[in-house]
Amino acid sequence: GISIGSVRHGVVRNVTMENITLWYAENGPRIKTYPNNTGLVSDITYRNIRLHDVERGLFINGEYCPKSQSPYPCPPGKNSVLIENVLFEDIRGSVNSADGIVGSFNCSSLNPCKNIALRDIDLTTTSTQSPASFQCSCISGPDSHSVSPKSCI
Repeated sequence: GISIGSVRHGVVRNVTMENITLWYAENGPRIKTYPNNTGLVSDITYRNIRLHDVERGLFINGEYCPKSQSPYPCPPGKNSVLIENVLFEDIRGSVNSADGIVGSFNCSSLNPCKNIALRDIDLTTTSTQSPASFQCSCISGPDSHSVSPKSCI
């Protein structure tokens, strides 16, 4: 996939990934940060991306805590990496998800993601049991433009 992270501390800023095609990848455009840490992920653009049967489409996880993390589960805390000013634009294709989720934005309640924008998105699911959908938690952004399925931001 095309990922940023896992960010614990520090700054990732002014990154553009564009003109990319992914076939059968685990992830499409993705940002992930560990909980209970400090830092910033800002001014990120994913543009002109084609996805063909990827496992996860658009993905932001502000509470990434894999079982390989020590200690696991991640302890609660008072900090969170800020994720802001992210643009997903001109992204099309198919996501191979049994639950139909083509985009998941799970941000921290301590430091919600802000100014996350979706423009010109057309994603389908290969699921025969669930319609294509986005999933959101603790995220805000401007009105979405030309997004299918309907955005949850």
